[in-house]
Amino acid sequence: MNSIIQMVTDAIILKISGLLFIQGDKPAFEESEKGYSLSNPTDAVNLLNSIGFDKLIDLDLSLPNKVSNQRLFQKKINSKPRRFITQSIGSIQEIRDLKELMKPNHIKLIPCIMVPSVKNERAAAMIGLDWSEYQGNFLGFLKEVHKETDHILITSPNSFDEGIEVLKNWT
Repeated sequence: MNSIIQMVTDAIILKISGLLFIQGDKPAFEESEKGYSLSNPTDAVNLLNSIGFDKLIDLDLSLPNKVSNQRLFQKKINSKPRRFITQSIGSIQEIRDLKELMKPNHIKLIPCIMVPSVKNERAAAMIGLDWSEYQGNFLGFLKEVHKETDHILITSPNSFDEGIEVLKNWT
């Protein structure tokens, strides 16, 4: 926990506006000396918020594109992140469903959308992403998503250039 607090403090000093906490490799420790369980990002955000870091920096969490475990989702909600950044989204309906779940909690949603391309097909297959809804009209889909959420995270894991091309064509 000391390392996490130090990292967040350093981010504040550097005037970084927000941090996204995501699951990584299992830590070598199970609990800190005070007994705080930091086995997942939700616990870390919850603890950081409880000691006031949320007043100094935005603390964000990742969220699956479909909520299948209501208990874990509620735990994420209870940790009070500033935003949820989704895993790769495949449809407008997924975004609307997540927005509906989050509406009473006033937590912002930033959907992650993968650029549909030959170079990204393997990455999409690995995560079970079906981009058939937007493959034929990606920019139109992005504009529709933007109307729903105001923010979008575009990912193109196997072709940085294709991601840049999408941004050039956005305007």
